[in-house]
Amino acid sequence: MRTYLECIPCFFKQALDIFRLLKLSEDLQKRILDEISTFIPHFSLSSKPPEMGKRIYQTIKKFTQIQDPLREYKVQSNLVVEKVIEKLDIPSMNLADLMKLSGAGNFIDFVIKQGNVEEKELLQHLRRTLVKSFKHFQFQQFLTHLESAQTILYIGDNAGEAVFDREVIRKFPPGKRVYFAVRGKPVINDVTEREAREIKMDEVAEIISTGDETPGVLLESSSPKFREIFHSSDLILAKGQGNYETLSEVEAPLFFLLQIKCSVVARDIKGEVGDIVLIKSSKFSHHAKL
Repeated sequence: MRTYLECIPCFFKQALDIFRLLKLSEDLQKRILDEISTFIPHFSLSSKPPEMGKRIYQTIKKFTQIQDPLREYKVQSNLVVEKVIEKLDIPSMNLADLMKLSGAGNFIDFVIKQGNVEEKELLQHLRRTLVKSFKHFQFQQFLTHLESAQTILYIGDNAGEAVFDREVIRKFPPGKRVYFAVRGKPVINDVTEREAREIKMDEVAEIISTGDETPGVLLESSSPKFREIFHSSDLILAKGQGNYETLSEVEAPLFFLLQIKCSVVARDIKGEVGDIVLIKSSKFSHHAKL
């Protein structure tokens, strides 16, 4: 998905949200924003929004000298979700409901929820999600492809919701080879290998890094190993809006699972902000290529 004019103010809002979480001084915030503003004239609208997200986060790391600025937030998100799932009857849930929960886990994303993740609020949100029906939730199509697939690539998004991803994978039919993809370096609150191992994702899937710090997947910037797995997988499930924005035009056996967070993506998907969607890519193909 390309960048739209509406995305540009959102780039600055994303930076401001991070500043608030890090409690940066006003002077430092201004210096970072000044540098980010120099990127805009040279950022083509044909670029994908997460490409700017990568540059913004690199700039924040440069000015703060903190390599994983939201590490504490990611740890807290995982701990809260682990507590929440103890209050839900996860073992008795079917795969469709678990995938709804995983999509609803996007609620944790700090871009929407600045500050701490509240256990009670999250639990209420999840319970409301389970009783809702969603217009763009193509579960039966996904299940058909899942049953015939031998190798599955599950591309993660944020920490916290990765705990739900683990439970989704646990519910996949037995005998599948599953890879769980994480970001190559810390970026925003996205899950890296460190957080994935802390929630024992390696018990249900092989953890693979994209080799890149884009908050999405840019195949041209990813590692050769990741590209090999991407191109050889029978089925790919990409979680979150950043993965949708970077992979929606790639020909591959892709499904997307996300919560729509902005009007631009809502327009692209033909949904509404807040919707949880599970959709088959319009470029779905068993011969993955750029």
